[in-house]
Amino acid sequence: MLSQLVLSSTPARAFLHARLLVGVCVGLAVSLVGAVLYLLTGPFVTVALAAVVVPLLVGVVFTSAAFALGIGSVLPKFETTEVFDSVETVAPSIVASLIHGATMLLVTATAVALGALSTASETPLSGGEAVAVFSLFGLAMFVTADGSRRYAIARFRDYGRDQVGLGGLFRVYASLLLAVAALVLGQAVGSSVALVVGLDRPVALLLPLLFVAEYAGYVLVAVGFLYVTRRGLGYLDLARPSRRDLLVGAGGLVASVAVWAIASLLISGLGLPVADHPLFSAEEGDAWLLLALVPLVLFVNAPVEELLYRNVIQKYLGERFSSLTAIVLASGIFALAHLPAYFGGDLLGTAVTLGLLFVVSCVWGAVYVRTENILVVAAVHGGYNALLVAGAYLAAV
Repeated sequence: MLSQLVLSSTPARAFLHARLLVGVCVGLAVSLVGAVLYLLTGPFVTVALAAVVVPLLVGVVFTSAAFALGIGSVLPKFETTEVFDSVETVAPSIVASLIHGATMLLVTATAVALGALSTASETPLSGGEAVAVFSLFGLAMFVTADGSRRYAIARFRDYGRDQVGLGGLFRVYASLLLAVAALVLGQAVGSSVALVVGLDRPVALLLPLLFVAEYAGYVLVAVGFLYVTRRGLGYLDLARPSRRDLLVGAGGLVASVAVWAIASLLISGLGLPVADHPLFSAEEGDAWLLLALVPLVLFVNAPVEELLYRNVIQKYLGERFSSLTAIVLASGIFALAHLPAYFGGDLLGTAVTLGLLFVVSCVWGAVYVRTENILVVAAVHGGYNALLVAGAYLAAV
């Protein structure tokens, strides 16, 4: 594809959009054949089902084509060459086609799994929850498609230069991807440890072990980002806090608690629902589990989350945006990353809780900007969470 672009007078954007159109047409043709076969052999399809499936299918095809285009641009010099004078590499077009097909299958399978979850007889989702789930799925497809398209254009437009101008919106996409990757890898590491250790272990042993294992996935994502982008460990803002840093941290903790108290009064006065975190809710007999969470939120949860969301995501966004914009964007991503923990039941309650979390996260982002020290903001975050856990413990006993 690079050689075609070099020999063509067409700008990189128009050239890659044409290649994207070809990929979409190929994907739609294959999907059309599959849809016809389904209509001939499958169950009866209603108009309502078709109205949902057709736009979803088009979105899957476009996402897959754009993702294949982005992957193909990672190594734009990739051409059919001889290796050791005997073995030939696979043509780039074939690789792109394989990626296109595999991505279509993966995204389609995910959509089918979400559809099955929304209609499951044991744990069906309500109408509002189903809309929220598929809206997030659609947002994920859009971010993947548009991010891949922008990445491919930037790579080919700036080919041969030391710096590739990916733009501010791509940094937002990358930050979202880091948050999602941390969630997925954290769950994968935690589940793997649970399978190895066994779920029949005492809760006093299993809880901290799985807690640490899950956040180890977050650390892997953060370190992986520093390695891939060649920023290195020098990118981390680790230093002994000064007296000024300690004062800013104390003010940040007071501000965080004040935000929570004011928001609680408003929520109670307006009669708004809130969503509870599963770890923060315990019956009277299990209240001791809340005490076990205090050292975990202080020395595991807060430092690791601040490492990822402040020292990596917010700092990365701050390289392109103003400090205020970076704080708002990073806090929004931080709040959305907690959606799986608070999702379920009342959608309004989930939105109210995430809104409060967003405002508190903005306070932590401001503390990080003022101190440029991850230890200080981690202490503020950990102290805030520890106070919430202590309050939940007192309410449970």
